[in-house]
Amino acid sequence: MRLTSRVKPTQIVTVINSSGYVTGADGARIPVESQANYEAQVQSASGDTIREFAGTHSAGDLRVVYLKNVATLVNRVALTSSSVFVFGGYRWRAIRVDEDWAKDVGDWARVLVVMQAKQPVVTLAYSSGNSISLSSGAL
Repeated sequence: MRLTSRVKPTQIVTVINSSGYVTGADGARIPVESQANYEAQVQSASGDTIREFAGTHSAGDLRVVYLKNVATLVNRVALTSSSVFVFGGYRWRAIRVDEDWAKDVGDWARVLVVMQAKQPVVTLAYSSGNSISLSSGAL
């Protein structure tokens, strides 16, 4: 990833994994999620990959994410379709882990993701007063 980062810089990607639900006092299901930031390089999916997924994920943009330092997170069992990646101001759902390498071989993984919606991620920031500021793409 060092050679390619000179051409295309890495960025921080937030990975959100669901670990199920808990039941609230009112009986409502509350999702339980873990979240971590990783250094990554994001690239467009190749023509072959786009053709392979044509029809199944035709409504969304496909990207390939190369995650760095992921030994504690990514394996073919832990990373499921419920895993969400946040980068470039949008939410992306993991489709599959194409390749993953153990720590002794560079500790990185290649993950195929599809954009969940064309609406940007919006975060709320509260100031000391009662005003709210909106910013898109902050995650």
